[in-house]
Formats: sequence, structure tokens, C-alpha cells
Amino acid sequence: MRIVSLNNEPQLFDKKALLAVGVSIAVILGWQSYMQKKYHKPNQALQIAQEKTKAGPSTTLEQNSNGDSSAVSSVVKPVESVENDREEFVKIDNEFFSAEVSSRGMGLHNFQLKKYSDRENQPVTVGSKQPQFVLTLHSVKANLTDAEPLSLNFQLHHDQGSHLISGEANFGGLKVTRTLEIVPEKYLVHSRVQVSGASDGVSGIQIGFSDGIRQTKGASLFSPTLDHQSVFVISTDGEKREIIDPEKGLSEKIVKFDQTGAYIAAIDNLYFAQALIDKSNISQSYHPVVSADINALTQEQTVRVSYPFIAGVQNFQVSFDEFLGPKSINLLSKVDDRMKKMIDFGFFGLIAEPLLKFMNLLFTWVNNYGIAIVLVTLLVRLLVLPFNMMSYRSMKAMQEIQPMMQAVRERYKDDPQKMNLEVMGLFKQHKVNPLGGCLPVMFQIPVFIALYRVFGNSIELYKAPFAFWIHDLSLKDPFYVLPVLMGGLMFLQQKMTPTTMDPAQAKVLMFLPLVFTLFMVTLPSGLTLYMCVSSLFGIIQQYFFLKQKTRSAAVAQAKA
Repeated sequence: MRIVSLNNEPQLFDKKALLAVGVSIAVILGWQSYMQKKYHKPNQALQIAQEKTKAGPSTTLEQNSNGDSSAVSSVVKPVESVENDREEFVKIDNEFFSAEVSSRGMGLHNFQLKKYSDRENQPVTVGSKQPQFVLTLHSVKANLTDAEPLSLNFQLHHDQGSHLISGEANFGGLKVTRTLEIVPEKYLVHSRVQVSGASDGVSGIQIGFSDGIRQTKGASLFSPTLDHQSVFVISTDGEKREIIDPEKGLSEKIVKFDQTGAYIAAIDNLYFAQALIDKSNISQSYHPVVSADINALTQEQTVRVSYPFIAGVQNFQVSFDEFLGPKSINLLSKVDDRMKKMIDFGFFGLIAEPLLKFMNLLFTWVNNYGIAIVLVTLLVRLLVLPFNMMSYRSMKAMQEIQPMMQAVRERYKDDPQKMNLEVMGLFKQHKVNPLGGCLPVMFQIPVFIALYRVFGNSIELYKAPFAFWIHDLSLKDPFYVLPVLMGGLMFLQQKMTPTTMDPAQAKVLMFLPLVFTLFMVTLPSGLTLYMCVSSLFGIIQQYFFLKQKTRSAAVAQAKA
């Protein structure tokens, strides 16, 4: 967008330029403040938790079967052991992950992803050091989520090479049977639980899991660490409700759902997640109870899904899926389409999601996400090419009527209102749109923001190499080559662009490439690569446009 000066005397810093610079600085400072609050350092969170511990116990939010929520104590209680039998393990080992199934509650222990590693090239372990998705019983001594869990030690059965693991356990008059079916390519475990018989001392069953992915290295202000974690529930209609917010900690709001049916309880961080996907569908009026708490000392977040027994039912059955894996959009779509809500694309999600899927498609052809980004950039530039041509023509037309505009300014220098009317008349007479230069920017800003969300939140770009020194497109350029190159290309493109502004305004806008360079220094290198290729394409495009204009002008002069 080109600013047309209507003042007779050029000023070093006119009001519009100062306003633009001031707004840019305010946006950058505001963004920095927001990101510092959103992705607080772990030691700050620990200090806050310790202060809360001194003040009193934390609370747990739960949703009961009637849709109401209440706060109950989250003080960690010792697990009441029913059987003292020796703990046994069944090993799971496949192409995608390795884990162990413990006989105690048939929980998943040491769940390691084989195709992913952390910033220090260590295997990613999903969940805490304790077994995940452990099945326990509840006594009737207290509220369902406040009761002490009664541990079960299962007799495990597993055939070598089979994806099925089953187990039986007994408690009083109850017989508990649990079956796990492993689906390696989906990082999924189908779980079915059947409880038969009756016991006056038991009120239901519970499944618990907690986070454990902690990493603080390889982060920057604009590239958060894996420590960004949240606990949330996704309802049947796909609505996402956070129970533990990364900024505020344990939410104090009541979590309610208007629709009945199965839902998802999950803990995730930036790239990985574990979730319980309810598949029970016992009845339209039946709801499991979802509760969560934060350990004040370790900051470990725990989710518990409780299934209360139905009165008079002697054979109680529930089923659910256990997901422990990467937040790949294609994978999440295969597991459950609602799981895509785990990836935070922000306001421009409608643009970001198709862009990511298209990049994934390109990756299957070129096997390099850096090249895929280059191809996406070229596609975006081709899509906005008609608007760029309109912008160039508008700027060229503005340049051609500059002498007439200067004459109007001289003639009406003592009457600004009349001068503005005459200038607008010139625009109308020569069919010049002063805002024509804004069209390409208006279309590219949403794409830029959407790509920022894609590059910063997608597991596909995590540790994805491009070439030479770029080994991770989700992190900043370690040698700052791409940001400096981008700034140089932007400066060159700015020099090639026809200008209609006075020299003072041009001097102010000369600093724009420098501002963008400093802004891009800490952003993901994938986004900087996009900006470099986009600027290079713009320079080539502008060169041919100006060359064509020069040739057309020469032909017209020859005919005259």
C-alpha cells in the first residue's frame, strides 16, 4: 500500500509514518509479553505451586453423571493394595513403539516412540514414569473421585506375536476382566473391561493417566518448548474444553456438556498427546466422571476417568481407546476426527489445516519438507499473482499522475480540504485506486499467520531437515542466514517498487526490512524460508513487469 502525501512540505516523520512505527512496536512488545506469560518457565510454575501448597491443598474439577461439577480434594492418597502378588510385565515391541503391560491394573509402562526423539536425540517417552491407563476399583467410603483406589493385580495372558493381551482379577465377589488390543500404526490400544458379580464395598472403576514429557532446551520466545501442556475434554460434537490451562493452571470454571455420548479426555503438549477416547455408549443418560489435578511439587498433571456402576446391573461393561502418540494431523484424523482439535491452529485454522495437509501431500512426493515449503510458497504467490499485477498497475498509475498531484498541492496549499477533493477527483478521473497496493498484502497476511501456526505447532515439521545447516524447520536458523537473506531481498524489492511517497516517508519505510529481519530471527526457519522464497519470487515477478512496461512505453513512443 502506498501512502500519498497531500502536504506541500515534506516532513521527516509525518503522523501516518509515526503511527505505523508506533503500532508495529506495540504489537511486537505486546506479543512478547503474551508469549512470556503463556509459556512461563518451569521454575516459575514450580514456585507458584509451592506457594499454593503453603496456602492449602489444590482442587480437582469433576463432572458427574448429571453434568454438575464440584471441587474435591486432590491430596494424593496412597493406593490401597488388594493383592500383594508379584508384579509381572508383558513386553510390547513393534515398528512404532515399545512398552510394557503391568499386571497391576494392566497399565502401560515405559511407552517409548521409536520414530521420534527429543531435542537431545533421546527417545520420547509418553506419560510419566508411573504406568498409564491403570485400572483400579473404588470403595464406597467417600465420593467417587475422592475415594481411595483399590488396586488390582491381573493374571496376564498373551500369545507371542499376538496383538491381544488379556487379564483377570478378583476382588471379593467381583470378577474383573480386561482385554487390550494393540493397533501399532495408530499408536492405539483398544481396551474392554467387564465386571461381573457384586460387592457392597465397590462403587465403580477408574482409569488414570498423567503427563511426563518434559523438555526445556531448544526453545525461544517464539518457539515454545515441549513443556507447554494442557488437560482438556472434547465433547461428542467436537467442542474442546480445557480443564487445566497452560496459563492459569487448574481451571476454576465448571465443565459442562450439553450433549450426551462418548467424549475424549486428554493431556497433550506441543507435539505429543495421550488420550482416553470413551467408546462405552452405555446409555444416553450415562456419563463417566472426568477429574484432574496438579501435583503442587512436581507440576505433574493427572486425569482420572471414573465409570460408576449402574444400580442393579450384575454384568457391567465399558470400552475405550487409549492413545499415546504424536499429534500428526493425518494420524489423529484416522484415530478420531475430533482429535484434530488437539492441534492449535488459532484463528486462521481454516487456512492452516488445508496448508498442512497439502504440505504433507507434497512431502510424499519430494520427501523433504523444506522443498514442500518452497512449492507451497510458489503456489501462494501464483494465487495472488492477479492481485500483484493490479497492485503494480495501480502504483504505476499513481506514479504517472504525480506531476498533476504536485500541481494540485501547489495550487491549493493554503486550502487542505479543497486540495484533498481535487486529488480524489484526479484518482477518479484517471481510474486510480490509492489502496490498490494493499490487495496482495491483505491476502498474504492470513496465509503468513496460518503458516506460523503450522510451523510452530505441527509434529510434521518437528526436527524435519531441509538442507545444509537447517536441520530442524521448527526451530530458528542457528546461524541467522535466512533472516539476513530475507531482509536483503525485501530491501531489494522495496528499491525496485515504483514509489509515490515523499522522500521523508521513504526513509522511514527503509527500516521496514530491518524490522522484519529482527522479527524473524527467533521464528521457525521454515517460516523464514517461506518469506525468503516469497520475496525472491516477488523480485523476479516485479522485474518482468517493469521490463514489460518499459517495452510497452518504447513501442508507444515509436508509434507517436
